[in-house]
Amino acid sequence: MSYRNNKGRNNVTYLHKNKKNNPRSSKSKKLNKKRKINKAKLGILVLGILVLSFGTLKATQSVAEVVKNVSVKMGSNNDDQIVEAEKQFDLSEEQKQNNKIYTVFIDPGRGGDDKGVQSKTTKNYEKDITLEIGKKLASKLSSQSDINVIVSRSEDVNISTSDRVQQAKQQKADFLVSLQLNSEYGGNTANGVEIYYKKDELYRVDELARYVQDSIVSYVDLKDRGIGIGDFGVLREATMPAIVIKCGFITNPEEEKKLTDEKFLNEFTEGIAQGILSYIDAHK
Repeated sequence: MSYRNNKGRNNVTYLHKNKKNNPRSSKSKKLNKKRKINKAKLGILVLGILVLSFGTLKATQSVAEVVKNVSVKMGSNNDDQIVEAEKQFDLSEEQKQNNKIYTVFIDPGRGGDDKGVQSKTTKNYEKDITLEIGKKLASKLSSQSDINVIVSRSEDVNISTSDRVQQAKQQKADFLVSLQLNSEYGGNTANGVEIYYKKDELYRVDELARYVQDSIVSYVDLKDRGIGIGDFGVLREATMPAIVIKCGFITNPEEEKKLTDEKFLNEFTEGIAQGILSYIDAHK
């Protein structure tokens, strides 16, 4: 404001600048001197304002840059927090999955008055051998902390197919493993192990069958007869992943001998157990 006021005064003064013999000439010289001083001050003032304006601009830019950096860092921190939260969620889900207890329903085939197929050279019945296999398999699987084992029968009793499947449903079984034996009609040379499954795209039960089949033949000396889709009552009625293991041919004397040997059965059931566990581990 002082600059504007001084400028106004200086402009008024200029109106008498060219007059001669003016008794007020000495006073005009003083005014001119003052004008020179005011111009110098004006130059300094303008320069000061320019410097101040430049400084203010730089300061504003610096503040803007700081704000931008802080915003970026805050955004980065937020992103990191989101990622970290997602990681924590994933870890939580993974931990939950790792802590899952899987229920395996083991079903020794036949029982009671349903003796199943019989050996042509001994008095061994299918129902007795499958029960022995079932007990050994249950013992091996139950040693795992993440496995809960249910066995359909522990004695020589007859249970209908529907009752077996119903038990598995009631126990909320994750897998149903039916143990049966094979037989050859009109011969005694057929041999080997094979597994049947119910085609199911949701659970991919064929993968379970393949894991178990490959594991069995890696543990014991049995012919690999492969896996396939089977039309068995227990498979038709099952609502969970289910397989039928045809553990060998009781009509083959050499294979029957294996199926009644404790050492062989220990290795055989270890093969089944490891196949199931490998499948579970692969799908965690």
